[in-house]
Amino acid sequence: FGLTMGNIIMMQSLIIGECFGLVSFATVSGLAGVFTMSGAAFGPSIAGLIFDATKSYQMAFTIFAAMSAVAILVIYFAKPPKPLKM
Repeated sequence: FGLTMGNIIMMQSLIIGECFGLVSFATVSGLAGVFTMSGAAFGPSIAGLIFDATKSYQMAFTIFAAMSAVAILVIYFAKPPKPLKM
C-alpha cells in the first residue's frame, strides 16, 4: 500500500509541476485530485459490487490493473504543453 499510494501522491505532484509550472500548478493539481480521489472513494464500492456479482475479486483486480496500464500509457505518451510566451 505505501509503495503505490506514496508514489501516486509524489509522482502526480512532480509531473504536474514539471509539465504545467507553478502558475497553473494549483488548478491542474485540483482537477487531477478530483479524478484521483474519485477512484479512491468509489473503487472499493465498485470492487464490492463486482465481488457480490461474481463471488471473486479477480474481475475487479483485472479492471483496475487495466485502468492503471492505460494511465501509465497516457502519462508515457503525453507531451508537456508548450511554454507560454510573455
